[in-house]
Amino acid sequence: MIQSCRVTKLVPEGELLLNKNKIKLNSQVSSSAISSQIKHRPNRRLLLLRFHLWAYQVGLKKIGEPPVVLDTLGVTKSAQNISLYLFKKGFYNNKVDYKIKKTPLRKRANVTYLIDEGEVFQFRKLQIRSINSELQRIVEEDNSNSYIKSGAQADYDLISAERNRINNLMRQNGYFLFNRSLIDFELDTSRERHKVDVVINIVEDIRRRQNVYHIGEILTEIETSNSYTDTIINQSGKYVMNGMDLRTRVLERSTALKQGQRFKQSDISTSYERLIGLGLFQSVDIQMRPREGLDSLKLDVYVRLVSSPRHDLIWEPQLVATEQRFSEEISSRNYGLANEITLKNKNVFHNGEEFNIRLRTALETQFLSDSNSAISTFIQEVNTELKFPHLLFVDGLSKKFNSRTNSTRMSLSYLYERNQFYTRNLLPLTYSYQFAQDKGVYYWTPILISLNKATFDPQVLSELDPSYLAAQERLFTNNLITSHKFSGVLSNREKSPARYSYLNANFIEVAGLF
Repeated sequence: MIQSCRVTKLVPEGELLLNKNKIKLNSQVSSSAISSQIKHRPNRRLLLLRFHLWAYQVGLKKIGEPPVVLDTLGVTKSAQNISLYLFKKGFYNNKVDYKIKKTPLRKRANVTYLIDEGEVFQFRKLQIRSINSELQRIVEEDNSNSYIKSGAQADYDLISAERNRINNLMRQNGYFLFNRSLIDFELDTSRERHKVDVVINIVEDIRRRQNVYHIGEILTEIETSNSYTDTIINQSGKYVMNGMDLRTRVLERSTALKQGQRFKQSDISTSYERLIGLGLFQSVDIQMRPREGLDSLKLDVYVRLVSSPRHDLIWEPQLVATEQRFSEEISSRNYGLANEITLKNKNVFHNGEEFNIRLRTALETQFLSDSNSAISTFIQEVNTELKFPHLLFVDGLSKKFNSRTNSTRMSLSYLYERNQFYTRNLLPLTYSYQFAQDKGVYYWTPILISLNKATFDPQVLSELDPSYLAAQERLFTNNLITSHKFSGVLSNREKSPARYSYLNANFIEVAGLF
């Protein structure tokens, strides 16, 4: 009780300290969602105590907070926020009230928000209207992808998503000047009880009629540290290279925007993704400029690229802690140091390739469970990878799969490991393709060869438990493994960035052991 009096010492006479907010409602809406709409909140608690209020009272103003005095205007505003939130969620007839009650403790009060959501309204029918018959046709033909479905809750978030969908749909069909402000919604609740009829009006901009735009000239300029300018002009556009030794077909392949083609919004994002994915540029800027005059339905494209360093050297010192177990009696805990160096070489053959070399050396000390002796372990790894920014030899698959980004990877690695139990040599070779779509990323590995050669200490092998023996034989038997694999990661993240799921699957995998 003494502490209770202390925290209310700064509360003015005749005022009450806001002690707690309570919510009374049925189960149709999440109480946490309702709580987030309440802005008039009591002082924060720490371990059930109002530490910040106490800190303010004893003079620690920087970490403390002044007492939150009950404000009926703030309570009323919070009730209005709750009502507006419920309305946007389809509870058009909701009622929100509140009750203020003093607590047995001196100068404190609790606020209870009394909420009656009422019956939720649902979408019944959708209609599209526009004085431009072509705009209306485009939207009606894509109605299967609409967020407004008959029977769905009349949620304003769905209406906002539908506005964005139609805007993207128009810009995908060449309407460069189209924007969200040209889409109006009319909601009619008079036709049927607790049902909403929706009319989407696509308005024409009175300043300029909506027309389909096509891509005009494309100018690509690379900013480098070189002081001289060199320009290449071909059928795909104009390229100001500024001394960068890169073949223009790499830029042409990476730019989805093509001269003479109809404008599509997705071509801009795809071009960004491909150009950044090359790893040759630290920034990418794409600007669209409508022409004026007789040729006013053309968009000239300006692509500005800022080059990045051709070589990256990465050094990573590491602390190592691993464990190996060969039987209940034979095991080792390894501690040591590792040194990893990675060298990235970009644009090796002037076609946007990337050649990476990674070297890793590790020295470990093993503390055996049955001995106090220290045994040194030596590990040496060499990894090489050559990456091409397109599908080598099968470039036609990118059009067949309608992929946004593509790459081909060739990798060759070598691992040498030696300790008191075994000596192992591992040589894997991989040739793989990667191509990304809106719905996921796919990996095709037509060639995967792994050569394993190992020698195991006979004495340790003879002491292994049968439960460990089979696993160690698989690991250390000399073998040659070949494999063919097709896998992918499917996701709906493009459609639902806030809440999405993904599926990682091996569609086909065939392997042989020799």
